[in-house]
Amino acid sequence: MTEVEAINYLIQELIELGYPESSIRFEFAVSDGKGHRKYIDVAIIDPDSNDVVAIIEVKKGCRDNALSNAARQVISYAKLLPSSPLSLVYIFDTGGKKIGVVNESDGSVTLIPSPPSFKSLLTGGRAQNKVEVKSKSNRVTDSFSLACYLMAILVGIILTLDILNIYKFSSQQLTLLGIFVGLLVIPYAAKFKLLGMEFERYSGSKAKSN
Repeated sequence: MTEVEAINYLIQELIELGYPESSIRFEFAVSDGKGHRKYIDVAIIDPDSNDVVAIIEVKKGCRDNALSNAARQVISYAKLLPSSPLSLVYIFDTGGKKIGVVNESDGSVTLIPSPPSFKSLLTGGRAQNKVEVKSKSNRVTDSFSLACYLMAILVGIILTLDILNIYKFSSQQLTLLGIFVGLLVIPYAAKFKLLGMEFERYSGSKAKSN
């Protein structure tokens, strides 16, 4: 069996497992960021988001070096994709075939009896996206909390200086302070009014919907 025949056999197996033909891409091209293109043997695409949810490297020969070589290659491809796809290897020879999930951190391969279901790939990919969005949201919240603490400390210092008659702030200085506070808050607010002017954060998605 040639490698092309093995890929065709794998694609047929995926279709029988319920993978839509439109989600299976043969010789899927990706850019390596240096002006060159790499070709993944088989890529599985989420039909809704168009993200790559899994990539499969097909190699001939069931020896250990064939498995490790395929693992290294599929890891290098996975690093070129922003969607963090599941990395799989499909090794075949006259004695049969092996399918394995590749651990991208250490290159180890865990053999599995058959490819994962299409539904499990979609569920895993979308769950990962939700985790990333939640993580980003938490980082923004933490930054905003820090900014609020700093502003509270600043206002507390100003109030203390005023109460103790150590320093009296002019109206111009207080206006500048208000602008400073506004500039700290604006990155976290969709809309913000300051000195009679309203600032609104630009949203690319909003512009597209209009």
